[in-house]
Amino acid sequence: MGDVKGLGGVFAFLATVAFVASAFLPWVGDVPPTQLPLQGLWEGYDASQAGGFATSLAMALLFVAFVFLASAAAQSRALAALGVLFGGTVLTLWAVQSKGLRDLADFVVEQTGYGAWVAAGGLLCGVVAVLLPRTITREL
Repeated sequence: MGDVKGLGGVFAFLATVAFVASAFLPWVGDVPPTQLPLQGLWEGYDASQAGGFATSLAMALLFVAFVFLASAAAQSRALAALGVLFGGTVLTLWAVQSKGLRDLADFVVEQTGYGAWVAAGGLLCGVVAVLLPRTITREL
C-alpha cells in the first residue's frame, strides 16, 4: 500500500495563490481592492472612496491567503476551514456592500471584475481542501 499525502495541502496552496492574485486584480470595473477601503465592508462603498494599502480590502484578502498558506504548511483542515470562513465572509460582505460601485438597475455579471472571480475560485479550492482527507491510502 502507498500513502498519498498532501492533496488537501495542494488545494489550500492553490487557494493561497488565488487570494494573493485577487488582492491585486480589479474587482469592479478597473478598481482593484488596493483602492477599496476595508471599512467599506461594513459601511458600504461608493465611487468617491479611496484608501491606503494598509486599510484596504487587499489586506483582508492577503490575511485569508496567509491562513490558507498556514493550512497548507501544517496540513490542517481546521485552518483551511477558518480560511473558508474568513474568505467567504469577505466575499459575501463585498458582494452586499459594493452596490454603490455598480449600477444595480443595469447590473450584468461582466461588471464584476475578474479579481472577485479569482477569489471565488480560491474559496472553492479552500472548500475542497477542507473536504479532502489529509492522507489517501491506495493499494498498489
